[in-house]
Amino acid sequence: MVYQDDDILVVNKPAGLLTLSDGYDPAQPYLKKYLEGKFGPIWVVHRLDKLTAGLIVLARDSETHRYLSIQFEKRLVEKKYYCYVVGCPDWQTRVNDTPLKVNADKKHRTLPDCEKGKPSKTSFRVIRELSFVSFVEAIPHTGYTHQIRSHLYSMGFPIFGDELYGFKELGYQDVLPEKMREGFDGFLMLCAKQITLSLPMDHQPKTFTIDLPSHFLKFENVII
Repeated sequence: MVYQDDDILVVNKPAGLLTLSDGYDPAQPYLKKYLEGKFGPIWVVHRLDKLTAGLIVLARDSETHRYLSIQFEKRLVEKKYYCYVVGCPDWQTRVNDTPLKVNADKKHRTLPDCEKGKPSKTSFRVIRELSFVSFVEAIPHTGYTHQIRSHLYSMGFPIFGDELYGFKELGYQDVLPEKMREGFDGFLMLCAKQITLSLPMDHQPKTFTIDLPSHFLKFENVII
């Protein structure tokens, strides 16, 4: 638990845990059920992909849920993600505003579509380059499913371990040194590290930040 009060919970979700129940496999554990066992009814305001680690904000009553949902709808919430991408971009910063279409193919991926896609925008900044990968900050200005993953994939820099968006499809697992792959099967190197939003109790903005998860640190130690 990162933060809690009478209105909200801020949780550091581990990679591999669903936010909500999986309709195809209801027996899988998920965050909402776990928290309701400890705190009672919980309202989910936003989600993280199963394989993405990091911060999730949840409401403890319906009024708070509405209050927080409005902030997300009006894009008043700032989120910062950090990830390891395959390759070294020739740019330091870049904005990708390619329109995206959610559930665009049989794999239910979000893909660029300039005709039928919805306006989307993500800002990227390369923090450092390490061997065959780069450590990148991503700030989504819109909130579509898999937005960061899709935008990076379309730019030619898939997130390490993202088998849905290019990591296997483009053959990166075959060209990377063996030591970079050992022990990381199933990990998506993407973390929601920081979130800023207004709290219901005083309507003042507050920023929550977490450390990168242990598999990030292990990964960096391997590739240096």
